[in-house]
Amino acid sequence: MQDIYNLGDDSDSDEDDDEEIDIVSSVSKTTSWQPQDIEKLKEQTNELLDSKWKETRNRHLLQKMLELDQPTITAKMVDFVLQEGVCVCLMNFITQVHASKSVVVRPGPGDEQTDAMKLAYRAVVLLSPENPSDSLSAFLGKKAAVITKELFEIFSSDSIGSFYHAYRILECLLRCYPAEVYEGLCSDGRLNERINNMLSHIGFSPVCELTIMLVALTPIARSSQLYAISTKNRWMFLEKLSEYNFLLKIVSVIVNPEMNCNTTSPAVKADQHSSVASQLFQELVEKLSLEESGEILLQCLGQNSAVLDALVDAAVGKSTLQNLRSGESDLAGSESRPEEPFRRSCTRLVCFLLRRAAESEIMCFVAHNNGTPPTATFVQNRLYPMREMIVTYVRNRLEDITGALITYDAKHAPSTAIEKVKYSSYEVNHPFTSLRALIVEMMVLLIESDETVAALLSAEMWKLLVSWAIKYPHNNIYHALFYRLIFAVLRQGQEDPQRVLFRKAKFLSFLIDNFLPFSTSYDDFVASQSSSSSSSKSLRNGDDGESYRSLKSEKGTPLYDSYINRLAARGLIMNCANAIRLQVSCQPAASFLLSFISTSKKWQDFLPILTEATEIQMSFGMGIKISTVETGKNQHGGEKSMLNMFISEPKPNDDVVDQDSRFAKSLGFYEDAPWNLNYHANSERIDSKQLEGMLMEERLSYDENEEDNHAQRSTSSISSISNLSDTQSLEDLMSAVVLSDSNSSP
Repeated sequence: MQDIYNLGDDSDSDEDDDEEIDIVSSVSKTTSWQPQDIEKLKEQTNELLDSKWKETRNRHLLQKMLELDQPTITAKMVDFVLQEGVCVCLMNFITQVHASKSVVVRPGPGDEQTDAMKLAYRAVVLLSPENPSDSLSAFLGKKAAVITKELFEIFSSDSIGSFYHAYRILECLLRCYPAEVYEGLCSDGRLNERINNMLSHIGFSPVCELTIMLVALTPIARSSQLYAISTKNRWMFLEKLSEYNFLLKIVSVIVNPEMNCNTTSPAVKADQHSSVASQLFQELVEKLSLEESGEILLQCLGQNSAVLDALVDAAVGKSTLQNLRSGESDLAGSESRPEEPFRRSCTRLVCFLLRRAAESEIMCFVAHNNGTPPTATFVQNRLYPMREMIVTYVRNRLEDITGALITYDAKHAPSTAIEKVKYSSYEVNHPFTSLRALIVEMMVLLIESDETVAALLSAEMWKLLVSWAIKYPHNNIYHALFYRLIFAVLRQGQEDPQRVLFRKAKFLSFLIDNFLPFSTSYDDFVASQSSSSSSSKSLRNGDDGESYRSLKSEKGTPLYDSYINRLAARGLIMNCANAIRLQVSCQPAASFLLSFISTSKKWQDFLPILTEATEIQMSFGMGIKISTVETGKNQHGGEKSMLNMFISEPKPNDDVVDQDSRFAKSLGFYEDAPWNLNYHANSERIDSKQLEGMLMEERLSYDENEEDNHAQRSTSSISSISNLSDTQSLEDLMSAVVLSDSNSSP
């Protein structure tokens, strides 16, 4: 040891070594033994065999080694570090268990580095260099399991070690010795304790990344030989995680971090633990659904409703979370309604599970080492077998989901009067909120996944959803979700939800009454409202016609707000009305939708107005004459007019709005692409692979014929711009096109 590291002649270790030599020399020189000599020899031998003395000596030698500028493990050092207790002592420099009773929190990245932390960093560099030597590789190969066991002590409550150090060492071990890592974690029966301690610190960086790396084995390519060697041990590790209900434990951290996480540190709050745990859950499901061995952890999503019940409870604001089995109380204990950050995290996860389980195959990109671009390939979705059960579990909670939406405004009404939320060109009294949008998306995904769910929506729910379309006319996120909902009800062909939507919720009357043609100005709108006796009573409040002239000149009046809201919602209204028109055109004579629409005189009168407005919307430039667009290059080499990026020459049949047109396909109406993927139009069962191929070919042919998608979107989505005059400059028109393209209707 001295020869290798030149630790100094005055060290305590030298005295100890001299003492050992003196004892051996005295024993060798002794020719006659006396009883007192034997007793003295026993005492000295026991002193040398004392474990505490050995531990002190080893720690002293290792500290001297780590204090060097560039400590390394050489061939001569391997025998020493392989001795019993030396590796554990070395890892204690990193984990710092029982390091100091005065230190109560872990040091953060910005804190002043202590001497102990500097020694820990040098120990980490010693064990995980970029290019390990043969001696170090030999040592790690023999002690990888021991190092892994000791490394997880860093998650204990009496440790003040850095999680960044743990991440670097674990990455090095997984990259070179994955089988030994999993064996070390599972061999002594303490895996559940280690994982539980790790999840209690999930909000600390980079514990989430460390967990993903450990479970998904991200440092190793799936095609490598090392991955094949570690398959058996990793499968054993995943089996034990499945018995531990690993995904359920993560959900318990999400919904109740105060009970399951270390919230004593001021650096990480409870909501941070919940947010990071939800990110961990999503990334793990994404990675596990791509590999065969990951299915064992995903089975809990289909075997029981534990995970989804806990997530939906938190999403809808349940005050008491259900217990799944007797003796498991970590999902309960939330004394009050979860706050919005927790509810948003849980709602996102339910939406993610519904989306992820929808497809039987997932497209992945395979990277190549020779520098060629990655190639796309389809792999089996391991979450897809659980799709039916996932949909069933969420479907059973539909009443709670709709109830949360119906009572949302009442529960989230501000206790005091607040100012309106002002945006660049409009303002809202009460924001729609991202939480409500996520709950609506969860309901839409459920309806798209199961054609029988829409029939369970009450008339009250439909009326509320329809009213939000005009109450929040500028909310493009909700408008996109609402159109998906209407499109699903139309294409699924279920008469019960269609009857509720059109008869009880009066959706058709809503579209017709709130539609404003492009030619309708504000004066025309005021005149139309004043001519209607029912509308005049509600808007005039008993005053004479002079009230309308005063309302015209003031923004913020009910009449003005009604006009602006209808203008903003015109794109959604046109999309929904055209979807109904296109769906009716391909309905059999005995269908409810066709009989209802054909007997509505109001719809028959509205149909020419809708068709005319749609043709204007689809016409080149919406009929606005553009004199000339200067082409060529300017003196700096760029285009003289940026308008060339957005305006192109019209294409044949761009203004056609019937079936098999570009417009119909943009709304989701593809030729020979039935919504019900289980049956053909003639009710004959077809192979799912064959049908998927038909759909893909149709979409590919549509994309190939679309030469200028950006120009088409610019001209079609410009419908949200009203009353553009011919006197406007080209720069104003270009700005309007850019704004319209970014806020286009679904």
